[in-house]
Amino acid sequence: MNIDVKIYSIAYPNLQDLTAALKAKGVLNEAGQYAAQTHSVVILNHVPVQRAQYDQQGNLTQQEILSPLTHADVMSENLNLDFGNNISELNALFHSF
Repeated sequence: MNIDVKIYSIAYPNLQDLTAALKAKGVLNEAGQYAAQTHSVVILNHVPVQRAQYDQQGNLTQQEILSPLTHADVMSENLNLDFGNNISELNALFHSF
């Protein structure tokens, strides 16, 4: 039996907004548990927008820069979730299923 799932990479200003959106879209129930069609929610928090850089001696030459947003990946059987402007391209650089 094949089950179609879609991975949504999303970002919100903070964990509270992220959690509220996941509940509003039916990804999580009111108790914060996975809804029936939800396979996974991975909270990535503040992902790097730029990796730290080091010289040949291992000395830090440029600090890592983190996104101010709270990022997450959602795997769901619901293929029509609309996260609007909260879709993130950064997540795929640092996490995959």
